[in-house]
Amino acid sequence: MARELGPTGITVNAITAGAVDTDIRVQGTTPELEASIVASVPLGRQASVDDVTALFAFLASEEAGYITATTQNLNGGSYIA
Repeated sequence: MARELGPTGITVNAITAGAVDTDIRVQGTTPELEASIVASVPLGRQASVDDVTALFAFLASEEAGYITATTQNLNGGSYIA
């Protein structure tokens, strides 16, 4: 899609988010499981909704106008390659 839409000025990107701190809980999740997830994140916390929306806003901004065909990993360092 990025190749097809690029000539029209449209950028195409994806965001893959790790654990996000919301009021939505997965059935069967326990406080202990959530603590172990947070403990495995190098930044020591889950993403906030503001973290996610800030990345969306940046990618939609003029400042990101030359970023296309990427996947942005929003995971606090959980998936360091």
